[in-house]
Amino acid sequence: MALNGEQSTESLRRKSAILALLPLRTSALFHDGLLSSVFPQDHKFKKFFDALDTLDSDLRTPAKIWNGPYRLYDLVVDDPTQGFSAQPLAPGVQATAATATRPDGKLSRPAAELLSGYLCVHKFYDTLAWISGKEIDQVLRHKKRQTWSGIATNTKIWQHLADLPALLNAFRLQAKSLSQLASSFSVPSDGTALPLSLQSEQSLQAVALKILGESTASVASSKCAKILANFSVAALNVAFMRMGFTELPNNLTELESILGVGLPDLSYLLKNSGTMKGLRCPFQIAMFITPVALLIPNILSKESLSVEDLVVICKELGNDYPPVLEGLHRDILSEVLRQSCGMQNSVQTLLRLSESWKDRKWDEELVDVAGYYKKVDNATDDNPLKLFEGDVVGDIPETWPLSDLMLKHIRNGDTNSKNSQPGSNVNYLDTNDHSTSNSPLVDLEAQQLSTSPLPSQTFAQEAGTRLPHSSTLNDGLLHPTHNPAPEAQRLPTPPPDAPVEEVEATNSSSQNAGHALPKTTSLSREIEGPITPLTGGFSPDRSLSPLTPVDDAQSPQPIPDDDELSSDKTASVKPTHNESPRRYSTRKRGLPLHSEIEEPEAEPGEDFPKDSTVKLKRRKIRHVSEALDMASIVEHLSREDGRRQLDEVIRVKQEEQENKITGGIPALRIDQPSVKFTDSLAHPFNAEFFDCNGKSYKWRAFFHNQSDFNAFTQFYDQLQLDYPETSIFHILTRKQFDRMPTQEIQKLLRNFCIVINEEERPEVQFDIPGLERVLGSIRQPTEIQDQSIAAEEGNFQHRITIGTPEDLYRNSTSDHALKKSLNALNFPNPNAGIEVTPFSSEARAYLQTTAEPYCAALSMPIADIRWSLCATEGAHHYWHIDSNGFGTFIALACGVKVWAVAREMKPHDFASMNFWANPGLDVTETRNIHFTEAIVLTSRQTLLMGPARPHAVWTLEPSLCQGGHFIATSTLDKTVAGIIHGFFLGNIITNTDHEEIWNMLQRQMIFYHLAFQEDGHLPDLDTLPGLRSIFLFFCIIELQHVFCILSYREAQAVNYPHLRESELALLFDVNAASKEHRWRRIYSRGVMRDLICYMASRYHFFSRTTGNAVDPYCDIFVPQVAWIIVAAQEYYRRVYGANPSPMPPSLTNNEELAFVPQKDVFEKQLDWAQSDPLIGAAVQQLKAQGVVPDSIWPDWCFGASLRPVATPHEVPNTLTLSLNGARDGDRIYFSVFEPIVKGSVAES
Repeated sequence: MALNGEQSTESLRRKSAILALLPLRTSALFHDGLLSSVFPQDHKFKKFFDALDTLDSDLRTPAKIWNGPYRLYDLVVDDPTQGFSAQPLAPGVQATAATATRPDGKLSRPAAELLSGYLCVHKFYDTLAWISGKEIDQVLRHKKRQTWSGIATNTKIWQHLADLPALLNAFRLQAKSLSQLASSFSVPSDGTALPLSLQSEQSLQAVALKILGESTASVASSKCAKILANFSVAALNVAFMRMGFTELPNNLTELESILGVGLPDLSYLLKNSGTMKGLRCPFQIAMFITPVALLIPNILSKESLSVEDLVVICKELGNDYPPVLEGLHRDILSEVLRQSCGMQNSVQTLLRLSESWKDRKWDEELVDVAGYYKKVDNATDDNPLKLFEGDVVGDIPETWPLSDLMLKHIRNGDTNSKNSQPGSNVNYLDTNDHSTSNSPLVDLEAQQLSTSPLPSQTFAQEAGTRLPHSSTLNDGLLHPTHNPAPEAQRLPTPPPDAPVEEVEATNSSSQNAGHALPKTTSLSREIEGPITPLTGGFSPDRSLSPLTPVDDAQSPQPIPDDDELSSDKTASVKPTHNESPRRYSTRKRGLPLHSEIEEPEAEPGEDFPKDSTVKLKRRKIRHVSEALDMASIVEHLSREDGRRQLDEVIRVKQEEQENKITGGIPALRIDQPSVKFTDSLAHPFNAEFFDCNGKSYKWRAFFHNQSDFNAFTQFYDQLQLDYPETSIFHILTRKQFDRMPTQEIQKLLRNFCIVINEEERPEVQFDIPGLERVLGSIRQPTEIQDQSIAAEEGNFQHRITIGTPEDLYRNSTSDHALKKSLNALNFPNPNAGIEVTPFSSEARAYLQTTAEPYCAALSMPIADIRWSLCATEGAHHYWHIDSNGFGTFIALACGVKVWAVAREMKPHDFASMNFWANPGLDVTETRNIHFTEAIVLTSRQTLLMGPARPHAVWTLEPSLCQGGHFIATSTLDKTVAGIIHGFFLGNIITNTDHEEIWNMLQRQMIFYHLAFQEDGHLPDLDTLPGLRSIFLFFCIIELQHVFCILSYREAQAVNYPHLRESELALLFDVNAASKEHRWRRIYSRGVMRDLICYMASRYHFFSRTTGNAVDPYCDIFVPQVAWIIVAAQEYYRRVYGANPSPMPPSLTNNEELAFVPQKDVFEKQLDWAQSDPLIGAAVQQLKAQGVVPDSIWPDWCFGASLRPVATPHEVPNTLTLSLNGARDGDRIYFSVFEPIVKGSVAES
C-alpha cells in the first residue's frame, strides 16, 4: 500500500498493546517523536521511515481505504472510548460486526493480513534499529515457550529448522557447488557496482527491477536456485520499502504502474510463487520467525502459512536469543540489506555468507541450540498464547508503553511492575557497549564490497559470550568489532558422521586465535575473479539468471537427497562401518485398531489442515473466500468474464491443495547430478554372472553409495564361496515345461526355482513405446525408489519418491552425471486375466468354486497379484521374502537382471524364528544361515520361485518386467511360514502387503473339500512334505483370524457410543472384517474340519516314531495348532517386547500408519482360537512343559497310507459346516453385537 499524506502529531504506537507485546530487539518504536527522526536524514531507508509516520497519521482517518471493510485503527489501537457495539477484538477495543472474529477465535483472513502487515513493517523498522545499534538495552523480554499448541505448522520449513547444524552444513555444500560456477556469471568488465543516488527515484526503480528479474530467473528446480530465490524475493520486499512502500503491491498491474514498465516475464515467477501476496512470505518468515529460514532449499514464497499464526509463533519464540543465533541473524539480514541496496546480487549474498562462515564448526557451535526451532511433537499446552498476549519475564523497562489494560495480557507472573528498577534479569540483547553513531550510507564499489568482512565474524566464539561492540563501516550498515569475552566451558562433543561430500577443513588456527577476528579471504581466490553485481535495468530480451549451463564434466555433484526431505537427511550419508542393521521401509497396512491418533480437522478459513502422522484427507473448497480475498473477488466480478475467471481460480486453488497433500513423499529429481561412489574407485569393480545357457555377462558395478557397493561386493564374494554341487535353479525349455504334468511341476517347486528357457516373446525396448506397452500410462505418478539417496541408520524409507515411468526413461538416456539407480515396483496389472497353469493352484481353485457358498460374488483379485516392474541400471532390492506366503513368477520384457536366491543350510530353517526375529538382522547379507546362488535373467527366460524364499535382485541394464504371485499346493507349508513371518516382520523382511490372500486361501480350502483326490493341484498325502503341507494349511485356516490384519483395524461406520473401539474389539470382536468375509472364514473352517474327517475315512494315519495309529484331528491337527499359538506368542515377544507401543518404533510421517498388532487384541484372538476345548488343553500342556519354540511348528513325525476300504463319509449341509467352523468370537459378533446395533435387542 502506498502511503502519502500528513504525518501525525501524536504517535499512536504507544497505545497499541499488540505492538507493545510484540517481541522486539530495541525500544526505537516507542521514541517520543517521529520514527524518521531516529535515523539520519540521508539514510537509505528515509522514504520507508516517512511511510511509517504517514501510517501513524492514516490510522486516525476513518475514510482511509484499508483491506475490505476493515479499519486498521480497530485492530491496533486500544481506545475503549470508540462507540462500537460488537464483541471485543483487542484489549479495550470494541470491533464492528465486519471485524468480528471467527468461531475458532481467529481473525478473518483479510483482517489478519492487515494486522500482520502492520506488525511486519514495524518489526523490520526495529530490525534496522537493532542492526544500527539503537537502544537495545531497555527491551521487554519475551521467553521462548516449549510448545506451539493449536498452531497449524504444516509447512516443510520446520523440518529443516529442526536441525540447524544440518541446515547450515547443507548450505555450505550448496555454496561450494555454486562457487564452481561463479566464473560464468555475467558481470561488468570494469568491476564497479550499480551506482545509486539517494535522490534519484529512477535508480531505486532500477534496483527493484534488477532484483525482480533475478527473482524470476532464480525460481528453478535446483536447491541452490531455491536459496537464491529466497534471497532475491526477501531483498525485493526490502527494496520496495526503500522506495517508500510498506509492502509489495497486491497485484501485477499496480506493480507495473509503480515501476513504469511492463513485466511479461513475471508471470513465471507468479506461477511458481503463488500470488503477489506469496512474494511477501519469505520476508515475513525472516521477520517473524528467523532469517535463517532464507537458507532453506525450498521456495518460501510457495509455502502455505497463516499470517496470524506467524505472529503467534513470533511470540512463542520470544526475543531472548543465544548469541550464536543473534550472530547468524545479523549476518543474513545485513547481506539482504546490501542486496536490496543494489550492492550485490543473490549469488554474491550466498557466497559472501559462505565465505565468512567457512571456518565455523556448526556441529560444535550450535550443539546447545541445534533444535532451537524444533517443534515439540505431540506436545500439549493447556493455556496457549493468543494473538494479543505476551509471555514476558524479568523487569518491565520504565520507558516501555504498557498501560494497566495491557498488563492484563501479560502471562508471566514473575514480571515486575513498570515502576520497578531494572535488575539483573538481563537478556542476551542487554548491553551498554553498542555505539549509537549514525554514519550515512554511501555507495561502494563492488571490489570493496567483495572483500569486506561480514557483520558478525566474532560469533565464531562459542555460545555464552555477549554481543560484541558494534561499529559503522562506510557502507552504512552496522558491523561488529572485537569484544573480548571469556569462553563458556563445555564438555567435548563427539564429531558427527561425515557426509558424502567432504566439507572444507576448517582453519584451526583461526578458531583458536583467542578473540581475534577469523581470517577472511577474498572470494576471488576460489572463483578466479572478483564478484561484482549485475548491471543495467530489467530487460525481457536477455536472461537475468546468474547461472549459465556448463558441461556435465564441470557440473558439481550435490548431496544425494531431495529438496523436500527432512533436514536430518541433509548431508547425512553415514560411513558403512557406523551403520545400523539395514531393514526395509514400513509397509502401509492401515490404521491400528485403537490408535490414539485422530483425523485432523481443517481450520476454518485455512488452506490446509495441521500436521499429523495420519494421511491428510483432501478437503474441498466450499466457499469462494477460501480461494480469494474480498478485494480480488470484487475485482474479478467487475470484469466482463469475471465469473469464468473466478471459477478458474477456484479450480486451480483446489488442484494446488490436492497436489500439496501428498503425505510428505518428495518428488523424484532427475535434473541434478548425483554422486556415484563407484566413480571414485581407483579401479572399476567388474562382476561376472551367467545365464541358464552358460553365457557370461560382465558388469561394471554402478552404485551411488558406499554401503550399497559394500553389500554387493559381500554378496559377490559369498557367491563365489557358496558354489553348490546341485543348483537350486532347475532349467527347462518352454517345450519341456508345457509337456510336464501338473503334479511334476508341483514337485519341482517344492525344492527348486524353475527357470523356463527359450521363451518366445514380442521384442520390447526400454523406450516410450515399450514402457507404454508394459506399464500403461507413462505419466501416471507412482512410488519410485531413488537409490542415489543413502539409507539412514539402516532405514530405506527415505529413498521413496514420487515420479512417473517417463522419468525413468528420461533418466536412463541421460548423461552419466545425471543417471540414477531407480526402482519402481508398484504397477498393478488388472488386465492380466486368469490363466490356469501347472504352478498356479489358486487360479484352479477360483474357477472350480464359483458356485460354492459365499464364493459367487468374489472375483479373482487380478490387480493385487499381477503387476509390472521398471528399473534402471544399478537398481537393487536386498534380501527379502515376498509377502503373505505367495510364490512369484517373473518374466522380463527387456533388459538384464541378476536374480539371487538363498537356500537354508538346514532343511527346516525356513520355519525358524532365529533368523528373521534377530534384532541385528541386516537385509543386505545372509551369511551364516543360507547358501546363495544367482542367475542372469533376460527376455528369453521366465522364473518360477516358491514362497518364503529369500532373494535379492540387481539390475544390470534398464529393465521392464511382468509377473505375479501364486499359491502352489506343494508349497503350502512355506506359504504358512511366509504368512507368519510377514505378519510379525512385514515392515522389515517383505514388501507390499496383500489382504486378498485370505480370500484366496478360503477359496483354496473350499476347493480341496470339493475336489479332493480328483485334481493334480491337490496335496500328495503319500509323501511326508505333502502331508505336512496340508495339515499346516489346515492350521492357518483355523487361525486366520489371528494373522489377518483386518482383525486389528477399526470397523468403519460403527455407531455404538457407549464403548470405545478397543472395547468393541475385545467384547464383540468388532473390527474391519466385513460380515461376508467373516462368513467365508467360518465356512472355510467348517469344510476344513469336515475334510479332516473325510481324510480319516480314506487314509490310515500313523506315527513314524512308534508306528501306532493316530487320530488326524486329535493327535495331528490339534497339537499343531497349539504349537503355532505358543510360537506366535513367543514370536510377538521377540519382535515387540512384553509391552509394545501401539505405534511402531520406525513410524515416519508418511501416508498411513504401519501395522503393529495390539497386544490385548492379539491375545484375545488367540483366546478365541483356544475356545475349542481340545486346542485350549493342548496349549496349556505345552506351557506347563515350559516349551519355548524356536520354530513356528514342531518336528513332523507322522505318515499316512491309503486304506484298502474307505469308510463312507457324508458331507454335512452348508449350515452345519458353518456352525462347525464358528468360534466364540463369531458367535458373539452375530448373536449379540449385530442385533444391538440394529436395535432388535434391548441394549441391557
